Amino acid sequence: MLNLIWAVASIGTFFVFVISAVVALGQFRSNSRSNQLAGLQAVSAHSTGTDFQRWFAFVLKELPIKMADPAFRDGLRENPIDRDAHPEIQLADWYEEVGILAKYGVVHEAPLIELLRGGPETAWRALGTTIALYREIWGFSYYRNFERLAERSRAFYSKIDPERTAR
Repeated sequence: MLNLIWAVASIGTFFVFVISAVVALGQFRSNSRSNQLAGLQAVSAHSTGTDFQRWFAFVLKELPIKMADPAFRDGLRENPIDRDAHPEIQLADWYEEVGILAKYGVVHEAPLIELLRGGPETAWRALGTTIALYREIWGFSYYRNFERLAERSRAFYSKIDPERTAR
């Protein structure tokens, strides 16, 4: 009789462990979704902020003119770079950071790319000359994650909207 009690107790303990593991796994998945959402919300808030909008407008409207000025280009050689005089570097740095988040799965890539609405690819093309010069000065390792994010963005949109990427 005592053996039967021990057997029932062991089976009961086993079921408690199994149920605990299932509940813990569910909690882990819930936390992961919450973290993903928090990451996407942070990216969204920053990408609609005034600083980001100012950096992007500078890159699209003023940077091509500024890059013709040798003194402006020489400013990229300063260490540290004056980021107030070079808002294009702030934009590139931001996309580099977001690219790192996507690369390591801190935020899922597909919703991130949709949230950014093609911005990484547009910014990458607009910053092409600047980043080439920056890499020439500081090394090729700079902005690899930004570049990857732009490529992934282009690939994403070429699948769902080939006409958009052809433009």
